[in-house]
Amino acid sequence: AQHVARRHYGCNIVRTEYYKELAARIVVAAVARAAARCNKGIEVLFAVALEHFVLVVARVLRGPTSADETAKKIQYLIHCQWCEERIFQKDGNMVEENPYRQLPCNCHGSMSGKTAIELGPLW
Repeated sequence: AQHVARRHYGCNIVRTEYYKELAARIVVAAVARAAARCNKGIEVLFAVALEHFVLVVARVLRGPTSADETAKKIQYLIHCQWCEERIFQKDGNMVEENPYRQLPCNCHGSMSGKTAIELGPLW
């Protein structure tokens, strides 16, 4: 549920065809952010999403360098609500006026209104 994901994990999510993968990526991102606050990084060994359970096994790495490398892997996903096309948002210092132009589909140009949504933060 959107409100539960926002409350527990601090992220924005919608129901998609790949929602189980999104759930696993949200949990890993939450673990990575918690580890980075303590100057630790993580290495994900495996993640499984079955029914409404998510299991993540990760190795904890010590040091601020590992924490920085872990924090770099947390990104936002741009998801088209019409064709289910998706792409991770490009890193950069400048804020784009319309980040949905990064999507390879042409739904944002051919349809009126908001056709895409930003999901995340995700691993």
